[in-house]
Amino acid sequence: MVLAISFFPLFFVALAINNYPMAIRAAIVEDNEEAFRSLEALLKRYEKEKGLPIAISFFPDAEKLLNDYHPDYDVIFMDINLPYLSGIDAAKKLRVFDQDVILVFVTDLAQYAIRGYEVHAFDYIVKPLAYGQLAQKLDKIIRLAEEKDKESKITIKSEDGVIVTSVSSLRYVEVSNHVLTYHVDARTYSAFGSLKDIEKKLPARIFSRCNHCYLVNLKFVSGLDSEYVLVGTDKLKISRPKKKAFINDFTAYLGRHL
Repeated sequence: MVLAISFFPLFFVALAINNYPMAIRAAIVEDNEEAFRSLEALLKRYEKEKGLPIAISFFPDAEKLLNDYHPDYDVIFMDINLPYLSGIDAAKKLRVFDQDVILVFVTDLAQYAIRGYEVHAFDYIVKPLAYGQLAQKLDKIIRLAEEKDKESKITIKSEDGVIVTSVSSLRYVEVSNHVLTYHVDARTYSAFGSLKDIEKKLPARIFSRCNHCYLVNLKFVSGLDSEYVLVGTDKLKISRPKKKAFINDFTAYLGRHL
């Protein structure tokens, strides 16, 4: 990718990331508050060092995670020794709802984590937690999560029929008068809908709004200036309210791919 960035004041590139859309969604299932705080602190350290926002949800037991579960997480850190329902048994129930979420067991004894193969666990970490060990696993988790994003599909119910295309080939989506236009490679497809609803279905670490009417795949951004983002040969207007968040998302994306 050839990148041309011009005219942007430098402070836009140096923005802190914490106030902007999440890139990684993590859940921690842990009944020990001290252990939760320890893992949370390590994740925040990784977030700061890598410039990759991590949104953390906390569950003191597995039943609270499973009740009204929604498959919104990229990774779940699951303690094995939990009250009411063990981490292994909880993971078996979890897999009924969500086959894809990355599952990492947290345990005092490594031999207990070996049973993770039964529920397709990605890995395990042993208490007390060490940052170096966790950071290496997070690097792999992020790569795996992004590979899942690339492989995922989106269904477009257009006037030409139902179109199924890969998320990785979707350049951007624009909306006008409740009509969505999907720019997929060299073709476009139109359908009625809400850009907000489409945004929820696409990975936040790859897609970002440069304007209230444009949702852009950061992979296809080839240039920026103070008013426009270049996606292929298309110049899309960057709005003032969205500018800081978009620059933050794009900077984080570059940090992971350059």
